[in-house]
Amino acid sequence: MLSGASSAYADEVSFPCYHDSDEYDVIVDMLPTFNENTGYTVKLETVAYDAIRDQLENQLETDAAHDVARGTNVGGLNHYYLDLAPYVDGAA
Repeated sequence: MLSGASSAYADEVSFPCYHDSDEYDVIVDMLPTFNENTGYTVKLETVAYDAIRDQLENQLETDAAHDVARGTNVGGLNHYYLDLAPYVDGAA
């Protein structure tokens, strides 16, 4: 999953996700608990795999990307990732 820094503090999180496996169903099942426990609302948008594959990098380049996305080109998009190091205890 990818995260955009521009919306890191928004109350609503946009999440395009393609549906091709049980992973999608698990995400859908987890959302109500996540929403309740965090106060955030995840706006899940079911899209075709091709939409993620063909559009995500262009969206990231123009700051038009969603807050989180399910993708497969993990290594190829790593320069767009949000650096979470300041929020993680590396000593633990």
